[in-house]
Amino acid sequence: MSDEYVLSTTEEKLSIACADVDRLLELGSGDTALLYLMILRRGGYDPQAAAALKLNTPLNTCLDSLVKLGLLRRQTPAKPEIRAMPETELPQYAMEDVVRRTQEDPQVAALMKEISSRLGRMLSGVEMTKYFSFYDYLGLSPAVILVMLNWCIEEQQRKYHDGRMPTLKQIEREAYIWNRQGISSLDEAENYIRAHRDKLGAMNRIRALLGIADRPPSKTEENYLLSWSELGFDEEAFGYAYDKTVLKKGSMAWPYMNSILTSWHKKGLHTLQEIRDGDRPDNGRQEPAARQVQKAPDAGELRRMQQYMKELNGGSENGT
Repeated sequence: MSDEYVLSTTEEKLSIACADVDRLLELGSGDTALLYLMILRRGGYDPQAAAALKLNTPLNTCLDSLVKLGLLRRQTPAKPEIRAMPETELPQYAMEDVVRRTQEDPQVAALMKEISSRLGRMLSGVEMTKYFSFYDYLGLSPAVILVMLNWCIEEQQRKYHDGRMPTLKQIEREAYIWNRQGISSLDEAENYIRAHRDKLGAMNRIRALLGIADRPPSKTEENYLLSWSELGFDEEAFGYAYDKTVLKKGSMAWPYMNSILTSWHKKGLHTLQEIRDGDRPDNGRQEPAARQVQKAPDAGELRRMQQYMKELNGGSENGT
């Protein structure tokens, strides 16, 4: 006789719908069922408690399964409202209101203190109200504001190498860019900066090829360089485009070189070999048949032709 098993406790019980149990049983994943029991017991998903379950199945796989079964819903964090750069200025905050919020909100107080430390001086009243507007109006978190400020300082040093700090107007312009990009977390801020640094690295390599690495590019030149860095050309292709430009124009002509690169990009030509193969006048096409050199038939072909003519003429060579 096999053993029988019964519940050993009469304490408070967890309620679960029979239909949900059926879904889990049909799935056949013990790890997913265990995770769901934990979520029910805690009244919601707890990442730390989930990590402590020591599941054999990856946690994300279990969560995806519960979402597909309709037992969980993913909730995307709300993004801050995207604000357009105003024609005039950000909303004007009274200094006393900013001071009051600084006293009431530890986050604002810590933000102002850290900004002052990074700039190396006390903030003016105008600066305090401006930074507060990034937090209160644009919806940027204090951590994101500080990362953005560091990025602005880094950009200023990259351009001028003389220790000057970015102006308040430059920082405000960058704050609107970050708001339009929907940057609301440190991960998003780091990804944005990483992507921009990659562009700058590519731009500097192109500058070196063009022989202008010893001076800062103008705004127009920088716009060209940044756009070219996204097209996927190798360094030899840039050098080839530069040579063609100088030979044609006698000196560097940015719009002309841009037209060359744009034309190659539209044709899908991004390496020097692709460009040389695809940019030829005949583009690899064969000569028309009438202009091709005909190969003379060999001795074997002549004998076969003679035999064919003999058979065609009833066995005689001359048809008589």
